[in-house]
Amino acid sequence: MPKERKPDRSLETLFAEHFDAIFQFAARRIGNPEEAKDIAAETFAAATLKRCPRGVAPRCWLYGIARRKLADAYRKRRRHEPLDPNLADRGNFAEAVALRRSIEALPQNQRDAFLLQALEELSVEEIAQIMGRSRTSVKALLQRAKDTLRKDHQD
Repeated sequence: MPKERKPDRSLETLFAEHFDAIFQFAARRIGNPEEAKDIAAETFAAATLKRCPRGVAPRCWLYGIARRKLADAYRKRRRHEPLDPNLADRGNFAEAVALRRSIEALPQNQRDAFLLQALEELSVEEIAQIMGRSRTSVKALLQRAKDTLRKDHQD
């Protein structure tokens, strides 16, 4: 009778320490808690097939996997989801809707960098690891995203 393989303790640790953050990341991006749970689960399933590269923070590695899983989900969806009014401050609903539309209209790399910094509170270095880019490139993406958003929302 073959021995049952024990789960990798490091993967269990990664899951315990980072599942909530990955789920929240997906939920904020996709807007559907059930779909976000699936994306988080797919992220950890993919992580079981690979090892975190040396020199890369495990959290950044997981965000990178989740980012690719989200891109897959967007491609499958191929339609625009309506905005969730529960996510906006009711007093500034119109402004919140306009800002969200502006963020969604950013080129994908700018949007990803901006949301990783604004929502996930990651550093430029962490974003660079996640996106597989240089720090300089990430800084430029962030600057272009902020410039576009500022221009879109000047009164």
